[in-house]
Amino acid sequence: MNGAKAEGIAQGAIREKRETARKLLALGHEVDFVVKLTEPSEQEVQNLQKN
Repeated sequence: MNGAKAEGIAQGAIREKRETARKLLALGHEVDFVVKLTEPSEQEVQNLQKN
């Protein structure tokens, strides 16, 4: 059960970082700034920017 809980927490943290990245992109921040701040890959941030 602890493994499932830890996995759920990790997934929630990833979703939160993606949402923060989306908001920063919507505000007009550059991709490299968003990558430095939220830590997903540059490719992932570029994909978020396209969608």
